[in-house]
Amino acid sequence: MRDAVVAVAAGLVAAGVAVSIAFGLLGAYRMPLHYGYGLVLGIIIVGGALAGPRDRTGWMITGAIALARLLGTGYLYSVRDQIHLRPEGHHGRTTVVFEPGPG
Repeated sequence: MRDAVVAVAAGLVAAGVAVSIAFGLLGAYRMPLHYGYGLVLGIIIVGGALAGPRDRTGWMITGAIALARLLGTGYLYSVRDQIHLRPEGHHGRTTVVFEPGPG
């Protein structure tokens, strides 16, 4: 029972990390969110399978992350038309303006 709780918690944490990195890839490189999410979790799964423990808990964690990858990528692919990145409001160099103080 405790192994399952650990696996679910690790899967949720990995999915959260992958979503945050995928949003960074979306903003920086215009990579679609479902590609970035799947890529990051794929790297985590391969790393966990190669370098992680080869006991029951390790395989359960890897399986939970793989399930999060499948479900999350499918969901992000299905809502891809509803995700938009707003353009920045400025187009020039950033400048610092000092206003005179009182008195």
